[in-house]
Amino acid sequence: MEQLQQIIDRQRDFQELCGVNISTNDNHEKNLIAEVFLFKLIEEVVELRKTQPSALNSAAKTQPQINRQEMLNELADVCLFLINFTIIRDITTIELLNAIKSVQDNNFAHRIKKLEGK
Repeated sequence: MEQLQQIIDRQRDFQELCGVNISTNDNHEKNLIAEVFLFKLIEEVVELRKTQPSALNSAAKTQPQINRQEMLNELADVCLFLINFTIIRDITTIELLNAIKSVQDNNFAHRIKKLEGK
């Protein structure tokens, strides 16, 4: 958890270095920055997808070979934009981890009910 907090703190510093007012209290500015981070996140997910061969489009003209380092770099970019979003929305690591666990628990419960025919 300490390492995650260090990454978050460093990402805050990086955004400030880039001229992003990541600590703003102005709601309009927060909304704008959050939206930019989400669109950049989508772009990075697309880049991550491009590192994978497509099982859904086997007729594609080219199928990339997985380059593990490239894939990890794109995945890291995705994670960093998620972190940017948590920073601008003042989401703590505890809040995020609790939300992830809660949603995961709900997913399991719904899936088990479906498998049991309920």
